[in-house]
Amino acid sequence: KNSLEHRLFNTIALVNGVLNIFGALGAFYLENFEIIFLLNITSGLLMIGMYFISRIKSIYYILFWPFNLTILTYLSAMWFYNGGSVGGNHYYFIPALVIATILLRNHHVWLLYFFYISVTASLYTIEYFHKEYIVSYQSEMDRYLDAGGNYIFVQILTGILIFILSRNLNIERKKSDSLLLNILPESVA
Repeated sequence: KNSLEHRLFNTIALVNGVLNIFGALGAFYLENFEIIFLLNITSGLLMIGMYFISRIKSIYYILFWPFNLTILTYLSAMWFYNGGSVGGNHYYFIPALVIATILLRNHHVWLLYFFYISVTASLYTIEYFHKEYIVSYQSEMDRYLDAGGNYIFVQILTGILIFILSRNLNIERKKSDSLLLNILPESVA
């Protein structure tokens, strides 16, 4: 009974929330694992909370910006606490923008892209002028493990997002085909 965008929001909010909570468990080997653990748990719980609000209240679009701000705040904080541009966290900005674009109901894509580009450019600029704000890795091995793990995880996350989108689009296609077959003869439909 819900729209395609609403179902996508529910699924993406739940998947991201659960993945962030499980991601908290993978930070124990890092020196500053306490803050990374807290960021993952907090953002995961916020996203799961938005999922439940969307399901119970049957709303989703007013949660679009809070959801995106949660993601961007999380990614920005992780930027500073997890190696900056040499860490693996910056890979997540791409699926975050894909998620935001998929969930965008109106046609203000330029505003969304401007917002994401501004946040990313600001992070690179701050890092360039204030390297001391970035918590670096203790060793090259830690950096490779984190960057490699995040790169693989982003590929998995992107695959999950594409699966969710194609599954929901196929459901919508079946609905429209069924409606056409109910209205028109099969040869015309």
